[in-house]
Amino acid sequence: MGFVRCSLYLIAVAAVMFGAGLHLPDFLLNAKFFIYVPYKWEKNGKIYEKIGINKWKDRVPDMSRLLPKKLLSKKLAESEADKLPLLVRETCRAEFVHKSEILLGLVCLVLWRGLGGVIMTAFWAAANMPFVIIQRYNRPRLVRLIDKLNKRNAAALVPDDEEEERETVKTN
Repeated sequence: MGFVRCSLYLIAVAAVMFGAGLHLPDFLLNAKFFIYVPYKWEKNGKIYEKIGINKWKDRVPDMSRLLPKKLLSKKLAESEADKLPLLVRETCRAEFVHKSEILLGLVCLVLWRGLGGVIMTAFWAAANMPFVIIQRYNRPRLVRLIDKLNKRNAAALVPDDEEEERETVKTN
């Protein structure tokens, strides 16, 4: 009976958290919010390369493929660089949802006392953890890419300003 209770509860948690995730307030989707800031030991996501993230991250289910009208695709064309900030927000959304699911999964320890509840809780956490890792790996990379593009765009504007200054100096 504990297995059935935990299973039904976890299905409900997943459904409710998915729906709630679509309506998170803006402050929870800011990459600078403390729960999303990379820890030093993560080395801006590089630590996850040691566990082979590049080999398995594209093999896990992706909700943006299942619900393309609701979620931004994780694959953007070069011409869609303006959508990168939205993609960063989606990484925050996914991390928040999966971390919340892990925490809410602890209720299985009460619903199914004993070893069964422990196993179910551990399985639930293990099933959600890859998604948290993927977000923590991708977000710093996306933020660096946005910064790089912003610097490139700013640098592209500078020569025009300098050229105007040179022309002004020459005419004076």
